[in-house]
Amino acid sequence: MSQSNSIRFLELKVPPPVVALLMAGLGWLASWAAPTVGFVLPHRNVVVITSFVAGVCVALLGAASFRRARTTVNPLKPEKASALVMSGIYRYTRNPMYLGLLLALLGCSSSQTPWPFFSSLPLFFT
Repeated sequence: MSQSNSIRFLELKVPPPVVALLMAGLGWLASWAAPTVGFVLPHRNVVVITSFVAGVCVALLGAASFRRARTTVNPLKPEKASALVMSGIYRYTRNPMYLGLLLALLGCSSSQTPWPFFSSLPLFFT
């Protein structure tokens, strides 16, 4: 199986929230391994809470838009999609559920040693 085929195979096997949790774990490991690489983040608690809560809200708004359209939220079963959602938060962002997960990860990263944790954020999208 070529690399592109194996990636496509995995895209439909691992739920995005699980990938986000894996990236959070990887970020925490990186912060633990390199604790002196970070920087001081002013008002860290405000940044952490705001980013995390905003991420959860954005993701929930995306899921609510799918529910209103009576289509599946599950990206592992794209054949079950019954509607193209273009209302609600989808007027502003193409994929609010992934954006919400990214914002929540950003909040988590701000609670740790930021630079090493930030290195796991791009991996979330690959």
